[in-house]
Amino acid sequence: DSLNLFNFSVNGWLGRWPDNKEQLNRKYSATGALLDEFQQSAATTAPSKGVDLNLGYTRKFKKPGEELYLMAQVNRSADDFNYNSLQTRAERIIVYREINNNRTNNTEWTFQGDYILPLNKSGKHALESGIKAIVRSGGTVYDVQESGESDPNNTIPNPSRSDTFDYSQDVLAAYSQVKLKWNSGWALHAGGRMEGTFLEGKQRTLGTSFKNDFWNFVPSATLFKKLNAYNNLTLSYTKRISRPSLWNLNPNANSQDPNNISVGNPSLRPEEVNQTEFTYALQTDHDRFLNFSLFARKTNNAMERIVKLGENGVATSMMQNLASNSQYGVNFSTAFNVL
Repeated sequence: DSLNLFNFSVNGWLGRWPDNKEQLNRKYSATGALLDEFQQSAATTAPSKGVDLNLGYTRKFKKPGEELYLMAQVNRSADDFNYNSLQTRAERIIVYREINNNRTNNTEWTFQGDYILPLNKSGKHALESGIKAIVRSGGTVYDVQESGESDPNNTIPNPSRSDTFDYSQDVLAAYSQVKLKWNSGWALHAGGRMEGTFLEGKQRTLGTSFKNDFWNFVPSATLFKKLNAYNNLTLSYTKRISRPSLWNLNPNANSQDPNNISVGNPSLRPEEVNQTEFTYALQTDHDRFLNFSLFARKTNNAMERIVKLGENGVATSMMQNLASNSQYGVNFSTAFNVL
């Protein structure tokens, strides 16, 4: 009816991302003498599939602008990353073979409730509040097989590089925002969100585990000024939390290229991004649009990829929280009809 609305949706996806590589490796001494030469080939398959189920309910009240929104969502996905790597010498003689099968499954539940309370009869002033919970659980099983020096054609399991990594990430948040709008053309949106993140992971075979719990306060504010029917100014400040993905946490080592290995870091923490932006926008009746903005952005606890070179000459890269960085920029865009 006019006061109650239900919505339900289903989304699914399916993909497969093959990637084959050929690489010639040569090592030289400081004097330029050739020390080693071999051919490296890797065949990669990365099948992916998943489904989203969404259920929402909106309740409108007799008071203009008063509204309640409830939502539940479940997401299930499976993302694999498998490769078959081969090293050969002259005349394609096999010297080493490696098979790495990485199977990842994720389940994510989201529950959210929002309520809009008008602060005046016109509904121009309102208080929006809500709560949200995200419960993520996943795991990855990785099995590595390697060939030995005596029989490079056949592979045998390597228990030291095979394991099951269980991972969970839960997020609880409560937020509120006030929206004020005046007849003079000014408007203000300001609020904040208190957010708790709870991370936990464990490698079953090795018995290693980690646990990170932290809280973040995320403020935001936007000031609007409507100069006239076509020109608008906006000044905003936002803070955003960027959490590491499961692939960045996965301790399974990717050794397709034996001289350049990448591995996940289970102890990664989220980034904090603070951004201030000033925007001028022009929109005319003749479908002409212009947008010009200046922004400043600072990232704390930034996740950077660090490369370490071992004594054997092998480079290992891993994401780490090591830095903060600042960015400043200008954005300009326009659109208009040629005819």
